[in-house]
Amino acid sequence: MAELKHLGVFSVAKVSGVLYLIIGLIAGLFVALLSLLNLAAPAGAGMATAGFEGVAILIMALFIAVFYGVIGFVFGGLFAWLYNLTAGWIGGIEMEIRE
Repeated sequence: MAELKHLGVFSVAKVSGVLYLIIGLIAGLFVALLSLLNLAAPAGAGMATAGFEGVAILIMALFIAVFYGVIGFVFGGLFAWLYNLTAGWIGGIEMEIRE
């Protein structure tokens, strides 16, 4: 049995940030698609502003992705730091590693 005693805080934060950025891209594109479908539906105001709204929706999708990435980075680093603190007190996670 091997024991994981320490996590690189910045390393975990980077990986977590990128993973959450990818999740944010998927969620943002899904929200954008639903919003664009709603925008294409007939409305009383007409389609005069549809171009501006479409751009705003895509900007919102990118904002969601970046926001998820930043939150993932921060909380990934926080998790790694807390793990290192806790592992020092009670021991790390035990793992069985095969080559």
